[in-house]
Amino acid sequence: VLKSTSEDHVFINFVDHGAPGIIAFPSEEMHKTTLQKALGDMRKAGMFNKLVFYLEACESGSMFEGMNIPGVYALSAANGEESSFGTYCDNSVVNGKDLDTCLGDLFSIAWMEDSDSHDMTSETLEVQFERVRTRTNLSHVLQWGDKSFVEDPVSDFLGAMPRVAPVGSAAAPPLYAGDAVSAREVDLRRHVRAYTAGR
Repeated sequence: VLKSTSEDHVFINFVDHGAPGIIAFPSEEMHKTTLQKALGDMRKAGMFNKLVFYLEACESGSMFEGMNIPGVYALSAANGEESSFGTYCDNSVVNGKDLDTCLGDLFSIAWMEDSDSHDMTSETLEVQFERVRTRTNLSHVLQWGDKSFVEDPVSDFLGAMPRVAPVGSAAAPPLYAGDAVSAREVDLRRHVRAYTAGR
């Protein structure tokens, strides 16, 4: 599906469930060796010059352990032994209807809000990592792979989007506002809320 060339910069954002050494899709899983082989094969086939991969899943760090593929840089929402966390759980009302779920994850909300509020043409991958790591305060955001280009601007991978939010400070507060929940417990939380509400 990807029609990129060896001249292109590629950005991948994957958000779903995970466990040590796997990420999940609705009807199957992918093992870390399969993911790393696919990235290596893409490199050999000239499908990118540089690739940035942001992975939001429990134990997401386990997917990149031991990865050594030139031109592939990754951020994981958590280390290889911990959950990632859903957030915006208590405010999931849209058009007057309670969706009864979490609308985002701490890591993903952190990098997206950072991208919305800073000039991506001057913010580097390293600066974004530091800001996202600081704001994602319930799991350990980690860097993986080829770090030789972390001084490249984020816009090289996300595009030069106009800011849609006021410029935030480099020391934005952590996202946790009392409604974050382990990704493994989102369904349990939903059922408890339904039970206590008499639904």
